[in-house]
Amino acid sequence: MGNRLSLALSTAALLVALLGATPLGEAARTQIPAFARNADKVDGIHAARKPKAGYLLALGKSKKFPKSVVPAGPAGPQGPKGDKGDKGDKGDKGDKGDKGTQGAPGVSGLELVTTVSAANSFTIKDAQAVCPSGKKVVGGGGEISGGPPSVALRGSSPLPGLTSWSATAVETAASASTWTVRAYAICATVTP
Repeated sequence: MGNRLSLALSTAALLVALLGATPLGEAARTQIPAFARNADKVDGIHAARKPKAGYLLALGKSKKFPKSVVPAGPAGPQGPKGDKGDKGDKGDKGDKGDKGTQGAPGVSGLELVTTVSAANSFTIKDAQAVCPSGKKVVGGGGEISGGPPSVALRGSSPLPGLTSWSATAVETAASASTWTVRAYAICATVTP
């Protein structure tokens, strides 16, 4: 392996020596200078990277001259006052908007009240669930417990004034069975 490398290097040195002595090698050595003597000049003026008197200056990466070369000029006179702008929309940046319309009454303090009729075999029974003072009925219903299949709920509704709910049941066929009717009232404080 060492002999091959030596042979290759010897051959390369011989070629360089021969080409250097030929007219082609001589032309390459004399015709192409290492550095053109006027490479840093334009029409005889030298170039510089930083501003210098009598030298050309190239533009920067922003395609502009540095601010040190072209300083800002003096401030001009103040211009005339502009027209007044339009009024901003309400609600921007914390401003209060227009007052909205009155909403539906508010409901709070929901409570379920129940009342059960007496447990006996009467043919008609009624129960009334009354809301606590200051509260109104917002819903309700009725339910039958026990008794024969011949018992039916006849009515379930709020009473005038909306302070109580009534549930009425009746036997559709006579029976000696014991049964009850229950009234439910859903009560709440209603704020106007």
